[in-house]
Amino acid sequence: MKRRTILATTGSSVGCGLAGCLGSDAPSDSSAPGDDGDPTDDGSTEISEGELERCHLVSVDYESLPDAIRAEVDAVLEDGRYESDALLFDDAVDPERSFLVVDDAPYDPRVDADGGTATLELEPVDVVRLPEPAVISVSNGAERDHDVRVELTADDGETVVDETVSLEPGETCELEATDAFGSYELTARALTGHEATDEFEFRIGDSHFDGVVAVSDDGLSATQSVADTLPCPWDVRYS
Repeated sequence: MKRRTILATTGSSVGCGLAGCLGSDAPSDSSAPGDDGDPTDDGSTEISEGELERCHLVSVDYESLPDAIRAEVDAVLEDGRYESDALLFDDAVDPERSFLVVDDAPYDPRVDADGGTATLELEPVDVVRLPEPAVISVSNGAERDHDVRVELTADDGETVVDETVSLEPGETCELEATDAFGSYELTARALTGHEATDEFEFRIGDSHFDGVVAVSDDGLSATQSVADTLPCPWDVRYS
C-alpha cells in the first residue's frame, strides 16, 4: 500500500462556486505467538478477542500495545521483519491507516500476507499523516462580495497554504490543507470591506480536523473542528 503525499500549491487565487472548490475487521486468532519461534516470554500469554478489536487511530503509540504485540514490533526493529501464521499486530492495528510511533519516531507498518503466513515490516518516515488531507472551509456570510486570503504556516516556517478566494454572498470554498500531523498557524485576512484579520493555532492530529474561516458583515473568524478521541480498545494504559 502506498500512502499519498500531499504537495500544497501556494500563492494562487481561487474562485469558488456555491458548491465549493473541491471536488472493521474481525480478529483471526486470539492467542499470542507461542514457542514455535515467535517472540514471547514463555509462549503462554493469551489475548482475548475483545482486546484484539482493531484500532483505527492514525497515530498508535508503541507503549500502548499489549506485551505480545510489542514483542512482534521488537522483533521487526531488531531483525527488519517478522513472520507469523498468527500475526497479532494486523488484528490490532490497521496498517493501511495507522502509523506506529516508537520513542517519538514514526513508522509506516507494512503487512504482506502469503498464504497462511503474514510478514510485518516497519518503514521509518518523517511524520505521521492522515489518510486524506484536512481542508479549510472558507465561507462568506456577508451581504457583499469578499476576497479572503488564507495562509497555513508550519512551525518551521514552511508555507503550506497561501490562497486567495473570491466569494459572493452565501458562497463556501474548501481549500486542501495538509495531511501531516503537527502544529500550524492559520491566518485569514479579508482583503475587501472591513479588511479584518484573524489568527488561529491550527493542529493536525487524531482529534483535530478541518479548519473553518468565516467572514461576515461584522468581521472574520478562524476556528477548527476538535473531537474527543477514545483510546484503542486494547490500550494497556487504560485497561
